[in-house]
Amino acid sequence: MFKRRVWRDLGREIGAVMAESRASWGVTAGLIILAFLGDPFAALADLPHFRKFVTWCLLIGGGALLFILIRGVLRLSAGDLTRGRETVAASALLGIAYAPPIYVWLASLDMPPNPVYTAALVVAAALMVSSLRQAIDESVPAPVLQRDRLCNRLPDTGDARVLRLSSSDHHVVVGMSDGRHLRLRMRLRDAVAEMDATDGFCVHRSHWVALGHIKSVEAAGPRERVILQSGDTVPVGPKYRPNLVAAGFLRD
Repeated sequence: MFKRRVWRDLGREIGAVMAESRASWGVTAGLIILAFLGDPFAALADLPHFRKFVTWCLLIGGGALLFILIRGVLRLSAGDLTRGRETVAASALLGIAYAPPIYVWLASLDMPPNPVYTAALVVAAALMVSSLRQAIDESVPAPVLQRDRLCNRLPDTGDARVLRLSSSDHHVVVGMSDGRHLRLRMRLRDAVAEMDATDGFCVHRSHWVALGHIKSVEAAGPRERVILQSGDTVPVGPKYRPNLVAAGFLRD
């Protein structure tokens, strides 16, 4: 059961990474053409054009798929990594995992490249594709969404809405308007980023709430707590109190 859950969670993370990576496939195709024309490995330079092109498609395409797998594993096991740190870590791991078999294969053609050069080339390619993908993502206006992306990770929710998100170890508990509490293995910050069609904000470092479902804010000893329309209560952290002040639920 545990293994099945881990594989399911890993598959979900890989699916999310692949969805994020759509913009990078064009960059990957450009990298294949650049490698085909630039001949970074002397062992492949004298191959017939068609065979060389197919070889570079397999090399770079295989590296791209392995990079996606590594990022999925990192998201599942490495905790709360920022996007930049995730990219650097995944690129370094790709160099460690992918450069040795490339070197061994090229060495079998009697023209082994410098191993440091091979690893550096793999890491540089991964960083370049990731950086260009991020630049493309930031330059394209976000579409107007009617449904939160997080709902794609949940079982059929029907007309139920997400009321709150709460961090619990390496999981996020999703409180629904129909009373259900669903668990997803992901980081809270990633779950909040996928609530892109619902207005809301964090009221505590471990809790996010949907603005339209806040009923009131009440004092609870020296602190306040948010009361949701469902009756759920969420503590208010001092750092996030200004969010409730800006929304008109508290006075400064």
